Amino acid sequence: VRLQVAVTEGIACIKVTGPANFAAGVDFKTVVNRSCEEGGRVLLLDLTECVNMDSTFLGILMSMTNRLDRIELLNPSDRITVLLDSLGVMELLTFGTGENPFDAKLQET
Repeated sequence: VRLQVAVTEGIACIKVTGPANFAAGVDFKTVVNRSCEEGGRVLLLDLTECVNMDSTFLGILMSMTNRLDRIELLNPSDRITVLLDSLGVMELLTFGTGENPFDAKLQET
């Protein structure tokens, strides 16, 4: 699992490559917490290269909804969308498609 991060003007962008699972969960939570401390109010989670999300990662993501103004998932797979819909959490998130506007600024965690 690979996490890349860019924080700009109150927006934290995290790109997940590989499965969003428990192995990435601790690093993901640390990165989001750090960006919140730096004034980040919006999370853009780029899932273009992420095929699946497990319950641990999803739980961490959902725990962030009360700390952030908005969480947007960029290009989630059908599998992830079905999972979120089946758990009834779609209304807590926004969804986008297309290119990541922060791609050039992403750095390894």
